[in-house]
Amino acid sequence: TDGWAFASIFLILPPVMLAIHWFCILFTSIIDKNNPNGKRIFLLMLWTIPAVSLATCGIFLTLAFSETVRVFTFVSLAMGIGMLILGNYMPKITRNRTMGIKTRLTMANEDNWYATHRVAGKTFFAGGLIMLINMLLPMQVQCFVGIVVLLACAVVPMIYSHRFYKKQLAQGK
Repeated sequence: TDGWAFASIFLILPPVMLAIHWFCILFTSIIDKNNPNGKRIFLLMLWTIPAVSLATCGIFLTLAFSETVRVFTFVSLAMGIGMLILGNYMPKITRNRTMGIKTRLTMANEDNWYATHRVAGKTFFAGGLIMLINMLLPMQVQCFVGIVVLLACAVVPMIYSHRFYKKQLAQGK
């Protein structure tokens, strides 16, 4: 292959990411306009999508013109940085409908929301560090480690939220 298949994605990806960006701007401005953290969430979303778009286009262009690219290394770096940022930000998020861990239990109880997001912040931060270390591992292991880290970051806070709910029920709250 001459690499032009990957390069043609570069022509398709930016308009698609721009459409997603506009949709997220509209959605966030309508849904979370009364949220006290709405401005911070809006700014985070405003900068995240273009950053992801630029990184993705850069990866595809590099793939198009190089045969020795370690894509998972780029992915691990981007995910690691993103997860470190989210890990720092999650404990500060107030209850909202746009960003965070929005399960039935966290949305119904403010204590559960804050406790779950504190645990999620620690989980995401640890996951981000693991993803940065993951860049140094052999290519065959990087994908597996990435999937395990993502699953842990999704599942651990939900399990904690359920246990927090059960603990509150046992205490009569």
